[in-house]
Amino acid sequence: MKFMSIGSFHTDKLDKIAERLEQDDPHSNADDQFAKQLIKSLYNKLSDPSADQSVAWINEFARFCEIADDPQKKVVLAEIFANDFDISLFDVTSHAGFAVIQTCGGQYFAEKLKIIADKTGLASARFLSAWGYLNANMPEAAADACDQIDQPQSQVLTLHGQALLESGRPEEAIAILKGACTINPSDPLPLFQLAKAHYVLDQWDPAWTALEDCAKFDYYNAEIGFLMAEIALNKKTCAPWLERASDILFHHLNYLSQSTSESTADDLSQTTIQALVLIHFKLMHLAASMDRRDLFKRAILPIRLRRPDIYLQPNHKFPELLRSLRTLGWDHETQELLTIGTIPISVSLP
Repeated sequence: MKFMSIGSFHTDKLDKIAERLEQDDPHSNADDQFAKQLIKSLYNKLSDPSADQSVAWINEFARFCEIADDPQKKVVLAEIFANDFDISLFDVTSHAGFAVIQTCGGQYFAEKLKIIADKTGLASARFLSAWGYLNANMPEAAADACDQIDQPQSQVLTLHGQALLESGRPEEAIAILKGACTINPSDPLPLFQLAKAHYVLDQWDPAWTALEDCAKFDYYNAEIGFLMAEIALNKKTCAPWLERASDILFHHLNYLSQSTSESTADDLSQTTIQALVLIHFKLMHLAASMDRRDLFKRAILPIRLRRPDIYLQPNHKFPELLRSLRTLGWDHETQELLTIGTIPISVSLP
């Protein structure tokens, strides 16, 4: 979902809104005047982007819909007024949602938006209510909210599919997410959720296909690489998948090395390195079991050359691999494996 930044509202725009609110329009009626009350609350929110004001805005928006005699009409009038200044009530509400969820919780935000949705019948409010429920770890309520939206938009279907997946209904999620991918085939989010749904069902091939499509649009995303690694590690003899997952994770690791957030980069680097160790250890096992020296070389070289700070941590599986190499007569490969030191983080080899 695309959220706008409150910082984009310049002082001159706020001044114009204030000026417009003070004007007496001889052509305005009671409905227009009532709608202006919501715009005044909106103005307060835009003037003060604090968490407290975000909560106040959500409460006032819900209260406005509760007391209005025709809430849908009044909200539409207020939206038209706001659109004159390139502002949307629901864009502001979605942005405020982050602060409200952090301050009061996802359920609080979801219930307030449910009031707005019930009173106005507007799909935007229902969608935000579903989003709030999902953030409150209430996927069933999120799925129910999405069921009430009759507009087949990609964002709605993606959220619906994610809610169904988190509700333990992956088969239903797949059907919904395929619809989202059809509507917007270049959006990586429904593709990733589709891959997760197939993964939950142990459907490795369609899960992998969805991830490959996803990687076309979001190549450096760590989650894609991690899920690829999970699938490749579950696929017993699929060396190309392991190598593909490794390639994405190495690119992600290089991307993290240029990150401006050192703490986040360090945490993700450790997780990425662990995944890479698992991948390459399994690749070496596969190479030994298939008597393929070429594969073993491809498995060990990226660790030694591309990231010299990545090492294998020997455990009870390590001697097993060494014995396999000696049995094959791979003396050079055995020596290479023995020269690898230990990594300073805990990695459980398969």
